[in-house]
Amino acid sequence: MVTSATVDRRLIPIEQSKEVLNRLLGASNVLLASKIGGPLTPEVLRRGLDLLQRRHPRLRSTIAGPGSDLTFKDESAAPIPLRLEQIDGEAEAHAIELEELNRPLDSASCLVRVTLLLPANPGDPRRLLQAP
Repeated sequence: MVTSATVDRRLIPIEQSKEVLNRLLGASNVLLASKIGGPLTPEVLRRGLDLLQRRHPRLRSTIAGPGSDLTFKDESAAPIPLRLEQIDGEAEAHAIELEELNRPLDSASCLVRVTLLLPANPGDPRRLLQAP
């Protein structure tokens, strides 16, 4: 069993400002986009995300509170959300990337989300999007 190395704590000012922007605008995200040429399946990715969340204390946290009284709440996160999308070409992939970049993070549920873009042609690379 992995134990938490963190405790509930107030967000520091820089964390607080990022969360306020997330709540108000949803456009303060950083999106990590990767092309993967190997056989990454949704099942393997789900298992990897679950293992990562068990080992990383902050990924088991959420953010709670109103206005400027925000707190990390430990051991309260839902499983890391994994969205699967079938894509047919670059234009569709870019549209989903833009959508993910501008979608607010549901920090009351989990502090990260992942999208796997599966190409129509199995030989094309998959795209993995992670926010924030």
